[in-house]
Amino acid sequence: MAQLAPYVFDMSVKPIYGALLLGLTLHIVPEETRMDGDKLLKFFCEHAIDITDATPTYLAILVQAAAASGGAAGAKHYVIGGEALTTKVVKSFWST
Repeated sequence: MAQLAPYVFDMSVKPIYGALLLGLTLHIVPEETRMDGDKLLKFFCEHAIDITDATPTYLAILVQAAAASGGAAGAKHYVIGGEALTTKVVKSFWST
């Protein structure tokens, strides 16, 4: 499980306790990696990330990076929240 939110932010609670309750390994994504879609996709691949939390903005960044590299959008499961999720982002995600 990957944690995209800084640990001092309230959105960090979900992945921290989710990983503990499910017996998963929690990978805290470094800030310089979070801000770069290509690095984030590589991080997900290197650490075999299955689940991550993300805002729709992060999801859009991942979709753009995946489209540019011709690959998938990273993790197997996303818990999305924090802002409105547009149909444009959803359609882009499903097409990668």
